[in-house]
Amino acid sequence: MTFPLETAVMGIPHMQTVRSISKLGLSMITVVFDDNIDIFLARQLVNERLGEAQGRIPAGLQPVMGPLASVFGEAFQFTLQSTTRSLMDLKTLLDWRLRFDLRAVQGVSEVNSWGGETKQYVIEVDPTAMRRYNLTLHDVLTRVTENNENFGGGFIEHAEQQYTILGLGRASSEKDLANIVVLSQNGVPVLMGGGENHGESDAAPGCCYARRKGRGRRRYGDSA
Repeated sequence: MTFPLETAVMGIPHMQTVRSISKLGLSMITVVFDDNIDIFLARQLVNERLGEAQGRIPAGLQPVMGPLASVFGEAFQFTLQSTTRSLMDLKTLLDWRLRFDLRAVQGVSEVNSWGGETKQYVIEVDPTAMRRYNLTLHDVLTRVTENNENFGGGFIEHAEQQYTILGLGRASSEKDLANIVVLSQNGVPVLMGGGENHGESDAAPGCCYARRKGRGRRRYGDSA
């Protein structure tokens, strides 16, 4: 995807040069502007060109601009440690709570993290049960998708007031996944937990490990 993006940003007003780096799974393009150009204007111009090039890059890839920071910025590294929380709990805390608090601090442009374990819910289907109920993997995927979303239900009028209805259907635990109805036989529901194993697991086992002072795996965070 480097070539279509690099050619798309060429010719931007006040641009001096463009350089790029392409590696396996990584494409980084640097656009150098005149020193007197407003940085927000420069980012807007680049963003417009990225939109124009969207149709020429492989499907499923979304180019993004780097954080609003200079080469003279400083990186602060920290670790999360606990004697009662697991690596997965620490990573979840950092990604879904601390990250947003840190980004709200003045002067912090980006918060990155590595190491730890990424939480995900896994459903392991039982082939015997699927044959017994005449189900396919596509059927299971469809049921999970249909029963894992929030939806609007309009409103109810009562006493000259309107009450908005919101359906909360997103699964937030293993129990929610287990209670999803896969099919119904003679009025009896067959639940997801009846023929599949489900639980939590690391989304990227064996990857993104980090060590602190050479001891054990730790969840690393990095803010700049």
